[in-house]
Amino acid sequence: MIYEDGFISRKTLEYLHHLGIIDNPTCIICKREVESIDHISRSCPHVVAIFSKLSPTFADIPNTMDFKHWLFEHAHNNSPSHAFNIPWVVIFCFAIWILWNQRNQFLYCHQNVDVQRAHNLIIERATEFWASISTPATGSKQGPKFISWEPPPPFWYKANTDGSTLGNPGNAGCGGILRDYQGRWVVGFLRNIGHTTALAAELWAIKDGLSIAKSLQLQNVILETDCRVAYILLSDNLNPFHPHSTLLMDCRDLLRTISQVQMKHVMREGNMAADAIAKKGALAPHGFHFLFDCPPDVELLCMADRVGVCYLRR
Repeated sequence: MIYEDGFISRKTLEYLHHLGIIDNPTCIICKREVESIDHISRSCPHVVAIFSKLSPTFADIPNTMDFKHWLFEHAHNNSPSHAFNIPWVVIFCFAIWILWNQRNQFLYCHQNVDVQRAHNLIIERATEFWASISTPATGSKQGPKFISWEPPPPFWYKANTDGSTLGNPGNAGCGGILRDYQGRWVVGFLRNIGHTTALAAELWAIKDGLSIAKSLQLQNVILETDCRVAYILLSDNLNPFHPHSTLLMDCRDLLRTISQVQMKHVMREGNMAADAIAKKGALAPHGFHFLFDCPPDVELLCMADRVGVCYLRR
């Protein structure tokens, strides 16, 4: 078992103390007990608080159980987790890994441990993972293919959006373009969001794109994103406990305000111009910025879209 007998167990303070590398093996967070693999997994009050927040039934598998059996029970529990409808084993595995990372960030980077922040990060990562594997991709793999931006039908508008982060989480931006059925620039936008996750940046881009379409009173709109997880989350039932539930709710409300709107997932090769603007957003001054004219360094990509240039996807 790698977790108990391998990498992580050999990094605990108990093990380092056993080797004579450190003098004090006491847990750096609770400062009550020796930092053993058992302690950092289920006994530390910080860990107990997070697991209790993740699942009210967490204590149904008692901590008095032998550690290997306790770990086995949680790692093979496929029942839906409380309120998230994601198998508990998925939540549990992400929790163990993120709790370990948070402990290291506290030790080496002096970042405060926070129950709510850890809880949100666990749910976000687990939700992204589960959404990406639970909905099969359409079509079958047929080798390399060519992908291009496709203009909307006559008298429709298309909004392409994208997010960009310098690290995940990290300094983030988003951006997008609204174009008509002839590929002509209507308006663009970018935003520097600040420090957040890649998924949040994608959702901010979708929200801004829909907000602009609403403000321009456009009634026939196709919105495209290359973030499959964002597309699935907006297409599925809203989970009020998701860390980004407010953003998701805002996007859903905006989708309902446009009389004819379609949301599509596209490959990144069909979203190149929006990607270039999103990267500019991550480096721009904080806040939202309109782009009434196409930036010179994006014009070539927009021209390629208008004439139907294809990009090879392997």
